[in-house]
Amino acid sequence: MNIDDVYSHIGQFGPQQKKYMAISYVTLGFYAAVATFNQQFACWEPSFQCEHVNGSVLVDQCWDGCADHCTAIVFNTSYSTVVTEWELVCDRAWQPRSAQSAFMLGLVVSALMSGPLSDRFGRLRLVCVMSAASLLTVGTQALAGSVEVYIVARLVNGALHMGVVLAGFVLQQELVGPEYRAITGNLSGCFFSVGLMVLAGLARVCSSWRVLYGATVALGCSVPLLWLYLPESPRWLLVRGHREQAVRVLRTIASGNGRPLTRDLSDLRSPRSADTEDICTLLRTRRGALWVGIQMVAWFTVNLGFYSLTAATGTVGGDRFVNFAIAGFVDLPAHLLVYFILDRFGRRRCLCGLFLGGALGCLGVLVLPAAADRSQLSARTACLWLGKLMMSAVFTTVYVHTLEIFPTSVRNRGISTINAWARLSGLFYPFMVTLDSVIPGLQYAVLGGLMLLSGALAPLLPETAGRPLFATVAQLVGAEAGPSPLHGLLRDDSDRIESVPLTAGLEDGPGARWDGREVWKELQETEDWEEGSTDGVPTADGRTCDT
Repeated sequence: MNIDDVYSHIGQFGPQQKKYMAISYVTLGFYAAVATFNQQFACWEPSFQCEHVNGSVLVDQCWDGCADHCTAIVFNTSYSTVVTEWELVCDRAWQPRSAQSAFMLGLVVSALMSGPLSDRFGRLRLVCVMSAASLLTVGTQALAGSVEVYIVARLVNGALHMGVVLAGFVLQQELVGPEYRAITGNLSGCFFSVGLMVLAGLARVCSSWRVLYGATVALGCSVPLLWLYLPESPRWLLVRGHREQAVRVLRTIASGNGRPLTRDLSDLRSPRSADTEDICTLLRTRRGALWVGIQMVAWFTVNLGFYSLTAATGTVGGDRFVNFAIAGFVDLPAHLLVYFILDRFGRRRCLCGLFLGGALGCLGVLVLPAAADRSQLSARTACLWLGKLMMSAVFTTVYVHTLEIFPTSVRNRGISTINAWARLSGLFYPFMVTLDSVIPGLQYAVLGGLMLLSGALAPLLPETAGRPLFATVAQLVGAEAGPSPLHGLLRDDSDRIESVPLTAGLEDGPGARWDGREVWKELQETEDWEEGSTDGVPTADGRTCDT
């Protein structure tokens, strides 16, 4: 018996799991959105006037481009921001942008370290500890006495923030059955979008960026308290060999669902190779290396596209608070779209179609003239919203798909590695708008090209919709025919993992597709098969392979 069999018996998304999801959505979703994007308001640069010693006045520019040449800088707003407090304009304008890049650099560091920490110490423990530390760094930003302290605090905050987001998302997905992973992942994105609208409301009410950061701390105080309510992931407990604790969690869920678990769980299998597997184990196989490479391209593209298009919404004119709230509201139809298509059409087709839709939106902004009549301007704006909507939908889809591809033994480390690569794009998004000063519309051409490439590569990934989560790399690449070109370059502390050349679900020739359902079925039907092991699985010559 494996854990998916238990979920089928006790309920894959029953009342108890819905309670877990509701409290985690509200706490994690709202805090993640506000903490990620509060700098959009904290570092807003309003219109200003530069007064010269001779009495001359320049609007939105400085004498010789140097802020020090202004005898006084007067901002046309009463709203206090980092820019207005420290007069970060003209030759100092790079500093607030660098603060956001520092936060994104911190996300890269966090993504790299949070995976191993989560796999070693547990999803829930990491969420609570790193969120508490993250709140301290947000408080430091609110009290910063100089822009240098502010930038350093942003860097450290980013280094902690992504650990909370990633570990929390994985925990949510591992508390439900396979048929509801797409729904729970989609709902997580919905609450993040609502969090963006909450941020717009907070920013309008708070007249100072320091007060806004204080409100962020108050909102996030509920996250460490999840320790008192949420259980640890039973999948992780099984992988780490804590079988009794995993059974207790499953019995609690069963009782809360009104379906008491009366059957004997003595045969509940736990993977045995988790301690010897890491992301390099997956990269040493041809399919594993290919899938990881494609996901790196997809994650880089969606991360750059999502943040760049969100920032671009501030250029459409009107009230910036309303525009930002609309940006969050536009994400809701995206999540609704994903809800209806993700299981119906599968992960691969959805990724391909959504990326191509995003490319269409970006290219529409590119080809429509910037200086046009009102109808053409409306069409250009609609293309921008289309691209933003598609990237929001891709974000949810790629999170769910990547989580399902990586086996439990390396899931958090795998996702964190891919996420770290994707967050590198965040270093550039604050400066993407400057591409338009080189060639008008260049940023949209770059984004559209990356989306076309990602959409073309998506069909090469395995389909995972409605299928059991694999426990080990050996199960995931059981049909692997040989090692990848990276095999000799990567450290291997053990003997080569013998692949299981099962032919079920494989089509010969170019464009061959791997069908995980058939491989999983054949593995389970093999005599003496145990979850997490390939012992006893026959190879092509009749022998058995041992890991």
